[in-house]
Amino acid sequence: MPRRIYTHKSNLLDLGLFLASRVVVTFGIAAAVFFPTTVAFLVLTQMADGDFTPSL
Repeated sequence: MPRRIYTHKSNLLDLGLFLASRVVVTFGIAAAVFFPTTVAFLVLTQMADGDFTPSL
């Protein structure tokens, strides 16, 4: 009985949508973390006339 339930088309669709939403959320969080850093780097590059080398 459980095999029929777990392999039903609607259940498989629900699982696929859940996994897709998890992937989108993960990329959304990554974008929120890395986007400001990328913008700051581009602004600094423009302010330094393209000769910006970060020091370590």
